[in-house]
Amino acid sequence: MRKIFYVLAAALICSCASNVVKNTQEVLPLGESMITLPSGAKGTVLIAGVEASPVVIMYHGYASSKDEVGNMFKNEAAELQKMGISSLRIGYRGWDDPEFDETFITIDTMMEDAQEALDYVQSLTYSDNDKTGLLGFSMGGGVVQYIAGMNPKEISAVATWSTSIDYTTLLEESDKETARNKGAVELDLGWRTITHSKAFVESLDSYDPLETSQKYKGPLLIVDGTDDYLHANTAILKETHPQAEVYEINGADHIYHVLSGDNSLSNMAINKTAQWFSDYIY
Repeated sequence: MRKIFYVLAAALICSCASNVVKNTQEVLPLGESMITLPSGAKGTVLIAGVEASPVVIMYHGYASSKDEVGNMFKNEAAELQKMGISSLRIGYRGWDDPEFDETFITIDTMMEDAQEALDYVQSLTYSDNDKTGLLGFSMGGGVVQYIAGMNPKEISAVATWSTSIDYTTLLEESDKETARNKGAVELDLGWRTITHSKAFVESLDSYDPLETSQKYKGPLLIVDGTDDYLHANTAILKETHPQAEVYEINGADHIYHVLSGDNSLSNMAINKTAQWFSDYIY
């Protein structure tokens, strides 16, 4: 794994201040700070303590953002902090960064951002590089499968929530054809509209997260809900990784009903995952 080094900050900054990552190690305050990776992708680092600690990197799902739906990633970071584990919530360029139009994003740029996040974490003074974890939600679950497979020696533990395992079926064939013919396609997701470029569509076939994940042999936690439309992926991922632990939440949908006003199911996913990482990487 190549190391990326970052410019030393002149002085400690207040929590949630923004720093652009450079080429020497960066000093960050305890608590949350906003950072920018060399690619331009934005992230939120939460430093748990002054000593080098385990770090969990969180990769969000389709058309989402670094804090995730219902602030599930933000709340996960808070739970990890209680256990002495630092974290980085990364946003992909085009979906969680106003400086990049959403047509910029492809699976290639997502994976570039994901790899840069890992490189960044392993450059931090506060990071115990023998204890790096990855957490992915939905499409981000495919990201962590790929990144763990490409960096098996650097990753100590991996967890997925409502995970995808294959990007080729993400869009309908008719939508793919529109993008190929017109250069882009606009989709109505119900809660927002999104525009995908021809490059995004063409990149869907370039990665096989499940196949790549087989290079990773470490601990794996698979969290899902019985009412998730991707529920069948759990059995497939478990078959690929027989050592994996499955944590199934009865009655939970794809987002654990986090927007319903009842956080009991989403908190089950958050608390289980934090405790699991504590058991494996703390």
